[in-house]
Amino acid sequence: MKRGNDPVVIEHVFAYGAAMRPQHEFERAIELVAAGLNDCQISRRLDIPRGTIRDWRHAAKKNPGFRTVHAIAHRSDLVVPSTNPGGRCDHTCEAPAFAMQNRSAYFSLLGQYLGDGNISELARGVYRLRVTCDQKYPGIIAEVERAAREVSGRRSTSVVEWTGCVDLAEYWKHWPCVFPQHGLGRKHERPIVLTGWQTPVSRTDHRMLVRGLIHSDGCRFINPIKRRSKNGLKRYEYTRYVLTNASSDIRTIFTDSLDALDVEWRVMNARNISVAQKASVFALDQFVGPKY
Repeated sequence: MKRGNDPVVIEHVFAYGAAMRPQHEFERAIELVAAGLNDCQISRRLDIPRGTIRDWRHAAKKNPGFRTVHAIAHRSDLVVPSTNPGGRCDHTCEAPAFAMQNRSAYFSLLGQYLGDGNISELARGVYRLRVTCDQKYPGIIAEVERAAREVSGRRSTSVVEWTGCVDLAEYWKHWPCVFPQHGLGRKHERPIVLTGWQTPVSRTDHRMLVRGLIHSDGCRFINPIKRRSKNGLKRYEYTRYVLTNASSDIRTIFTDSLDALDVEWRVMNARNISVAQKASVFALDQFVGPKY
């Protein structure tokens, strides 16, 4: 880029609030951190606010070698570098491997996302994962919040309360990287297929996926039955699990996991899968159970 006949050198900058800092200052500060100087000493030597040095120190500790032209202080806790700092990640990042470090959290959150979750794109390639939970079940709300933090490595979750429900929102550039089922349109109107690395490989994976799906789009209830016999009206009841989802692909993901767990199921109607056989209900009770 030129202005008149003189070349103009444009350096990458690091933004902290309103201050703009060139990259060479960041690199010099990190060199002094490595040399053992504290934040006050570095601040005096480089004439940079101590708070900025502190943020740079934390950012370098969490992301060794990470450089970005949009390093903002309150986003410096990102644990997975983006392959495109100024826009959408190109999906060649390490987010899937990072998310899979806690497989139980990942498959639980995957079930919640497939049931009552959605992903929307915001500015600069940042995405918001939002999972809607019933306000009656604080235990499930806390479980979803913990899983979202484990999968993303973020430290906080946005909580918005509505009448009867709660929206949990987590902001991250890599949600489409770890949930490639994201796409335009409603889930039941487009294909939903697990990719190779998402395929459950253990009974624990299948259990947590089933748990997430039932806690989002399913229920456990007591089914009362009345039948007439020669001895009169007979009443009895049994426990049943039901998953309700309009997407045939999501129902197939659910039943494939039930098959892997040797849990018997049947199709109730176009949108519902039922588990009612006594041994199978007992099996689900060991890792799903009533909503809480």
